[in-house]
Amino acid sequence: MSLSTNVYAILGAVAPFYDRVLESCGHASCVDRFVRALYQEARGDLKTVLDAGCGLGHYSTSVLRQFPDANVTAFDLEDSMTEHFEKSAGAKGFNGRLHIFQGDVIGPLSELRGRQFRAVITGGLLEHVPVRQTVAKLAEFLEPNGYFLNAPVRDNLWAKCFTGPMYGFTPLKRNELISVFEENGFALKKLVETSLKEAQIYQKQ
Repeated sequence: MSLSTNVYAILGAVAPFYDRVLESCGHASCVDRFVRALYQEARGDLKTVLDAGCGLGHYSTSVLRQFPDANVTAFDLEDSMTEHFEKSAGAKGFNGRLHIFQGDVIGPLSELRGRQFRAVITGGLLEHVPVRQTVAKLAEFLEPNGYFLNAPVRDNLWAKCFTGPMYGFTPLKRNELISVFEENGFALKKLVETSLKEAQIYQKQ
């Protein structure tokens, strides 16, 4: 088992604590801002959203809390993360508008077969997977002219020297990500930056 696998297993085991740590660091407010920007770009239509690599469900929760008409499908490879998310979503009354399952974004994803969504969200996912293959695959689940919100891990010294080695990934450069999305038929519509994070909002052409 690799160091990064160990880290994710530990985070899954202490999910409630990890959830509170992220919230105290301002993560939740950044996510809310990114989701509002996506809603504005989509002209108020976020009725169906796919949260790929959802982790503890911060993006899904933000969509469901802010937009009562939204329905979210979310999945993650780490089942301890999805279990915690399902419990917390149930406590908040979201289960009627939320479907969560354990799945691998580079696997078959049979639960999504034949489905399309108004928007796809990835938060810190693309750094851990073959980026071109994953963007192309997730694009298949988007409606025509649908939106893709990607919130990458920032390519800075902290990520390169600490979080990257700890979690087993290499940060992706902004221009590299934009090129990958353009290769897959997307246009960058908006870049949203905060002191902690950034989000890129693309539209399928």
